[in-house]
Amino acid sequence: MDIDPGKRGKETAQAVEVVEERPHVLGYSDLGLIAVFVISCITFGLVMMSDSNNQLLHVWAYSWITAVCTGIGAIPFLLVDDVSKYWFGVCNAAAAGMMIAASVILFYEGLMSTSDSQEDANSSMLVRLFIGIGVGVCFVRFSRSRLEQYEDLKMGNVSGMDAKKVLLLMGVMTIHSLAEGVGIGVAFSGSGGSRLGALVSSTLAIHNIPEGLAVALVLVPKGFSAKGAIAWSIFSSIPQPIMAVPTFAFVAQFIHVLPYGLGFAAGAMIDVSLVELLPEAIEMTGSTNVSLLVTVISGGFMLLFQTLLQ
Repeated sequence: MDIDPGKRGKETAQAVEVVEERPHVLGYSDLGLIAVFVISCITFGLVMMSDSNNQLLHVWAYSWITAVCTGIGAIPFLLVDDVSKYWFGVCNAAAAGMMIAASVILFYEGLMSTSDSQEDANSSMLVRLFIGIGVGVCFVRFSRSRLEQYEDLKMGNVSGMDAKKVLLLMGVMTIHSLAEGVGIGVAFSGSGGSRLGALVSSTLAIHNIPEGLAVALVLVPKGFSAKGAIAWSIFSSIPQPIMAVPTFAFVAQFIHVLPYGLGFAAGAMIDVSLVELLPEAIEMTGSTNVSLLVTVISGGFMLLFQTLLQ
């Protein structure tokens, strides 16, 4: 039985119209970005209406801005439509370099946090930092072994092995933000008060931009959208305001665990960089030399960037 071409065309047009009339459904990344916008508006509104002596609110506001700035690093991916496998490998190598550099920065911050303490403080700090590093590496390896048991793990549009790697990366970056949140709270409660806290927060906000880029460099090749990468980059830094406020309120209790937290975050990021990101970059680019060169250049850029901020 022959079908009239005109009738077939009408049915196709009607199908297209049906598809076009479907309402846009907000995804998790859309809802996350809306939540960030709403919280930002509420925060700035409260700051404008509050007394200048409300230190807790100011600690929250500065640390919230610091966290949101992480999403700026992922914005370039809004302009990129299609990237080849080779360049995805380069992205992984760049992310590995940035994370290794961030680990070095955390280690240095841990050493400098005892500059005005007793004579044996530096050796004590080193011990606590290395304990933290060891625990961080063990935590990542334990988490990796546990995740391998879940074959059908899914995260957004990503499933299987890629989902496990993304989940591991997000866990490490989120833990790393916990230590930085403690650092913000300690800065606000120090002898410099709000002035030093604002300076540290501003510096950390700028420092978070390349960290957001590092997160996006891993997420986008795995299938995340640019909006999703922005949302997850910000999410990875949400512990900063969450930890900054209680640290400011109870600084005497938090300051002693800061070295362990900094070391833990450094060890975890180094392990993920060397075991996950760099080998994957070498596989995608097909060149060990290119991957190592990109890792060194991106890490050097991150360290230079941090040096200029100080």
